[in-house]
Formats: sequence, structure tokens, C-alpha cells
Amino acid sequence: MAPILTPEQHLVMALTERLISGLSIVGILFIILTYSFSSAFSKPINRLVFYASWGNLGLCIVAFISMDGPDAGEDSPLCQFQGFMAQ
Repeated sequence: MAPILTPEQHLVMALTERLISGLSIVGILFIILTYSFSSAFSKPINRLVFYASWGNLGLCIVAFISMDGPDAGEDSPLCQFQGFMAQ
């Protein structure tokens, strides 16, 4: 059986998740901007990375929302948006 986490441990995990998601979003924006403004990166393999970055951006947004979506209630717009982005 897995150990039960304390509320403080849940908070630390949520903050860590948001921090890492924020760093990922910065990296994704770097990829998108580099691809968009540099013709040297207009190769098929870079196009694949460019399109995958958009999907990764959606998942990072979901992770950035973290537990705020479910905590707001299943019928809340935030939780619905989070579920939509995760799909």
C-alpha cells in the first residue's frame, strides 16, 4: 500500500508540477519561435518537432492547472477545459 501524503506534501508536489510545466512552456515557446522565424529550421524533422510541441503545450497547460480544476468541481469551466485539453 502506498503511503498517504500530507497536505504539505501535496502542496509541494503541485508547486513542483507547476514550476516544471512553466519551464516546459518556455522551452516550447522557444521551439515554436525558432521554427517560425528561422528558415534554417524548415526541415521535415523540425516540422515534426514543431507540431509535437503544440500537443505538448496543451499538456503543459493541463499540468499547470494541476489540482485547481478538480478542486473547482467537475462541472466548473476550469475543470471542463482541463479535461478537454487532456483529451
